[in-house]
Amino acid sequence: MAVRGLSLALLTAVLSACAGSEIGDVDLPLFDGSHTPDILTEERLVAPPPSMEGNRFLTAWRPWTRGGPPALVPAGPVARLEGVSLAERPRRLVVEARFQGPPRVRIARVRVAGTLLPNVVRLRRRTEIDLPADLPLGRFTVDFEPAAADAGFAGMGFTRAAFSSALPAGVARVEGSDLLQSGHSLVDVVHRLQGGESLVGEFVPPDGASAEQRFELVVERADGPSDVIFAWRGSDRRLFGGANRIAHEIDEPGLVRVRFVARGEGEPATWRGMGYRGVPPEAGPAPVEPPDPPRLVLLYVMDALRADHVGHLGGPESISPTLDRLASEGATFTDHLSVAPNTVPSMKTMFTGRLFLLRGGEKLPDGERTLAERFKDAGYGTALLTSNGNVSSWRGMAQGFDFRGGKIQLARRPRYDGAYSDNAERLHAVALHWLDGLAPAGRAFLHLQTVHPHNPYDPPEPFRSEYAGGTGSTIDGATSTLLAIRRRQRSVDAADRARLRGLYAASVAYNDAELERLLAELAERYAPGEVLLVFTSDHGEELFDHGGVLHGYMLYEEQLRVPLMFWWPGRIAPRRIDAPTDSLDLHRTLVELIEPEGANDMAGKSLWPYLLGSAEGGAGDLRFAAASSVEGGIFMARSGRHKLVWAPRVGHSWGQGQGLGRGYEAISLYDLAEDPGERRNLAGDGLLAEAFLRSRLLAWIEVGKRLETGEPLGELDDETRSASL
Repeated sequence: MAVRGLSLALLTAVLSACAGSEIGDVDLPLFDGSHTPDILTEERLVAPPPSMEGNRFLTAWRPWTRGGPPALVPAGPVARLEGVSLAERPRRLVVEARFQGPPRVRIARVRVAGTLLPNVVRLRRRTEIDLPADLPLGRFTVDFEPAAADAGFAGMGFTRAAFSSALPAGVARVEGSDLLQSGHSLVDVVHRLQGGESLVGEFVPPDGASAEQRFELVVERADGPSDVIFAWRGSDRRLFGGANRIAHEIDEPGLVRVRFVARGEGEPATWRGMGYRGVPPEAGPAPVEPPDPPRLVLLYVMDALRADHVGHLGGPESISPTLDRLASEGATFTDHLSVAPNTVPSMKTMFTGRLFLLRGGEKLPDGERTLAERFKDAGYGTALLTSNGNVSSWRGMAQGFDFRGGKIQLARRPRYDGAYSDNAERLHAVALHWLDGLAPAGRAFLHLQTVHPHNPYDPPEPFRSEYAGGTGSTIDGATSTLLAIRRRQRSVDAADRARLRGLYAASVAYNDAELERLLAELAERYAPGEVLLVFTSDHGEELFDHGGVLHGYMLYEEQLRVPLMFWWPGRIAPRRIDAPTDSLDLHRTLVELIEPEGANDMAGKSLWPYLLGSAEGGAGDLRFAAASSVEGGIFMARSGRHKLVWAPRVGHSWGQGQGLGRGYEAISLYDLAEDPGERRNLAGDGLLAEAFLRSRLLAWIEVGKRLETGEPLGELDDETRSASL
């Protein structure tokens, strides 16, 4: 850490003098409930997954609970744990293990904070590993990897780990906008700044400070050195015993980590009113007034449709000519995310604009006001047509719909050779019949949700042969088959996997063709400009991308990234929009169409500036999602090129996936620009992006749970509030 030539005491005096006027208010408090500060002490025990604290087993560990005490088995070529260092000094990592099977030698290479130790380590029931003295401040990693191919970790698991010579745990707690800190502790807070802001606040030393107490304020950038911008020693208390003002300029945009360091036993100091001044307002697009509502608003959902299986979003050639035409004539969003990987929580959010992190799979509460109720109050006839039983009265989804088609069965028809699911045809026929029964010039809101390409993958010819033929496999896409694969009751080879992907793609192509027929029928009933079609999906699908099938247990892009298109000829001009969006934005945008003032306090952002103006991007790229139907939950935060997934679930069930696709990474960080397939887990690599996303994700989870249980909220920044309310 660079002090830039100033003694610690002199630096304190200079900063106090330069602070100028009173601290006063800040534009962005460091402690405002929108970021969960990282509070670190040198605890002795290393916690098992899914801990987010310092000193933890981090990545590539799976549980071993049979035949002895619980243990953690290395589950990859490199198994990583994480420790905390608050001062440079010699210490050891002590690990205890249990073994199963015949005796064998297990030798590991050990890498500490990125540096390979000179000697290999033989793993025994108790192993002590000397660590370098000059470990970095804060979190550091310890990686274990087999020293040779025949010296792997099979038949062993770590039962316990701890660091010797740990400093006694200090105290650090947030009270309002202040931080109280004493003993040996480190508190980190990371923000994304535009550049030009000033970090301001006050340091109030302990009344009875001991001579060995020290406090430092460190500012760290992802692409630069750490700078100690303030320091105070207990031995300086006679000269600098009063409140010390702090002011530090942030010159460049990007992620900035502020680190509060305390060392030495004694009474707590107070970091008072710490925050940023000069924070520019969020640079979002200028508001745009929506057009007058049309006669027909059709919210069309193809269930379980991945974005990368739509032609203009990267899908196979000619798979979706209808959707591609609508995209070329309207607005398509290329980075749209569902907030959940399965139907119930996703549709609850789409219908209400609320997130559900605790009870995602439960029935929608009666008190929630739905899209259908809003459109009904605006004078629209409303209809719900779907064959997905999760979008129904028993799930509370039918609130506000005048006409409920019931669960229109997945019947088969012989229009082509062989049987197939004709769900799209049936739904379209019922929709047209309902529309024909409305009063002349009557207005309608229709939610139509097909179960294509949702399982079972049962498309007709010629789509079946075009996309699934020639694979050399005869496997069917029945739900029972897919569940048997997930449960490891049926094995599949490369040909089977290719055929199942083809059957899924053929289902997309079939529904696309039926959508073209529906639009032709609507054109005979409505004049140009009288129909607004909003097309999307509730979630994606796993097609062996990460080993498994079906959906609901992962937050990888294949289960979250879905299409979103607005087609309204004469009102929405053709455009392709790359700004990140999600289900909350979709809900708010539809509400604004009929209740412009009713959406002011809603979560999400309005998409009308993108649909009607020239806006293409802007602030607010932070996106969240949750698999809240999984007990204990799986949670995701994404910003820019980085994405963090935390999968605590319950007990020893941490990790993503189910059955064949099961993984045991409790926390994962991906660089989507370099690794779009989400294969390389960067958790623990020291990226500020991980610290930023971790703090935002934990705060978002806390806010979401409080909202769901009705607990009051503290102060939040606009981005967190927009993603949660």
